[in-house]
Amino acid sequence: MSDILSVIKEIEKGKNLEINLPKYMNVMMSAYYRSSSIRLAMNYYTYFMMEQEEERPLELIKLTTQLDKIIKEAILSEFQGTVLEKSVKEIDQIRSQVISNMKSITLYADQFQIYEYIWNRIEGQFEEVEAFPLNYSDDKLVENLLEYIMQDKDRSVISQKITEIVSTLPVRLTKQRYYEMVKDSFLLFVGSERQALEDHVFMLKSCAALLKPETENIHYPEMDALLKELKEVDYNTLTLEQYQNLKQKLLKVSDRIDQVTNLSTLLIEVINDVYILLLSMPYALIEVEEAETCKEIIRRSQEISKNEKEEEALFALFEKLEGKQERISEQIAGNAYLLDSLEEQKGLMESIMLDKIYHSLLRIEKLASTSHFIELDTVFDRTIVDYAYAEQRAHEVIAEFAECFRKKNKKEIRSIMAASMMALPIFFKTMEELKEYAQIALSSCSDMEEKRCSVILLKDMIENN
Repeated sequence: MSDILSVIKEIEKGKNLEINLPKYMNVMMSAYYRSSSIRLAMNYYTYFMMEQEEERPLELIKLTTQLDKIIKEAILSEFQGTVLEKSVKEIDQIRSQVISNMKSITLYADQFQIYEYIWNRIEGQFEEVEAFPLNYSDDKLVENLLEYIMQDKDRSVISQKITEIVSTLPVRLTKQRYYEMVKDSFLLFVGSERQALEDHVFMLKSCAALLKPETENIHYPEMDALLKELKEVDYNTLTLEQYQNLKQKLLKVSDRIDQVTNLSTLLIEVINDVYILLLSMPYALIEVEEAETCKEIIRRSQEISKNEKEEEALFALFEKLEGKQERISEQIAGNAYLLDSLEEQKGLMESIMLDKIYHSLLRIEKLASTSHFIELDTVFDRTIVDYAYAEQRAHEVIAEFAECFRKKNKKEIRSIMAASMMALPIFFKTMEELKEYAQIALSSCSDMEEKRCSVILLKDMIENN
């Protein structure tokens, strides 16, 4: 460990780069290889067991089959350059497809969230629900909400609490006031990079369900059918039978979305580690015993049955790896910061043929991050946002909202506004303004069932803190 620290210090001083850069990169490649080998062994077993229990979509079944083939040919078999090169291209394609699938599922979830919000606020018309708290008053609830917010000193936690409260309160905004809030959020990005503004646009439109799943490649027909059914609901004539039928469908779809999300998240972690192994394998110094233990776990995971003795043998292999992951991760965390500063040595790296290894390390760093679905080749727009651009983008997005609202009923519009509040910055300058907003939202809500639902949710929020 002390050797690599000395190497890093010399690199930072620009000393002996022809010797120190290869040393540093070999150490990092070896650390990433070891870390991903251990993590893959653990996650692959977990994924294999989970997929036996869950009903997987056809798309994930196909991708898992392709992934298993890569693991057998490129990781569990003897090293072959041609196989490795082919496998890197294939794993990149599989990863892109999983990300595409996850985007679709997320957009479906956004769509159904709008209707779940409405369903929660009409359930009292059709079934027994928790009543207003005893001796309830708007003023007392608002007072409790302010106390709940101020329990924390961390500004980010306070901001999160305020956002959750505002999105849970009855929505009593005019469309014009809502559009002003949207525009104000865009103007906050003046002086920032356009990519940051576009990320905000995506989040806002996603929360508001303005983005639609791309169903031509990813097929969830049961979800498309339910969305169509929900869009045609007339809440003024909704019967008990219709309510119960649609509620059951909503619950079923919600469970399905959770299943696919959990499977996809674990699958992308497995894919990322396979990707890291393929990129680091030609350069890593491998600890033979550790690597063989990881490979044996992967082999047994592919072949495991419900035989208890086989499972015991597998768990014995896991014990051999205990504690190693944490130590290697600490080493990576302590040394990876240098990678970003090496771009200035691009010319030297090309001359000593390190540029390919360096680019692989940059890719590995992204794959090893906690942003499991990160896009590897996205080119960010670094242009600085001026007032005119921010205003133009605001007008474009507001026009999309206006077109959306034109086709929606009052309940749907309020639901969309509430959901999108999660993506809008806090628009209160003082706690007094927040207090006034909450009091008006509660006192002006004439729909007692909607108000009851909001009050119960806010009460639970306070009590479960």
